[in-house]
Amino acid sequence: MRSRLEKEGIACKDGIPIPGMNRFEIRDPFGNRVEFFELT
Repeated sequence: MRSRLEKEGIACKDGIPIPGMNRFEIRDPFGNRVEFFELT
């Protein structure tokens, strides 16, 4: 998902690391933070 968002020009920011998870966040057009989590 991250690579797809970045290809569309959406800035992704790493979140605070959580063991066993990939985590990043984006801002929607209204400034809301949206987090993405994936178990590794």
